[in-house]
Amino acid sequence: GELTKLERQKGKLKTLDKAKLFAELKTIAREKGWSSGRLSHVFRDITGVWPNHYVAVTPLPPSQDTINAVRHLAIRFAKSKQKSEERPTP
Repeated sequence: GELTKLERQKGKLKTLDKAKLFAELKTIAREKGWSSGRLSHVFRDITGVWPNHYVAVTPLPPSQDTINAVRHLAIRFAKSKQKSEERPTP
């Protein structure tokens, strides 16, 4: 066989998967005290689309994949802030 690199592509989740993800993110948002705007932005960062159709979804306990995705975004944000603080100002 031949090995190929698999890449995760934004926006490739099916509608039911997006609804489940939004329900899981709602639970995380409630636990962390996020605003609805931050919840929407995290959903868009993961899926590539805004959660316009998923607002009335009932919260679900988050899966490990969802927890890892949120953790990844937090780490990426922290590292980007760290890099911007290290840059010299002109």
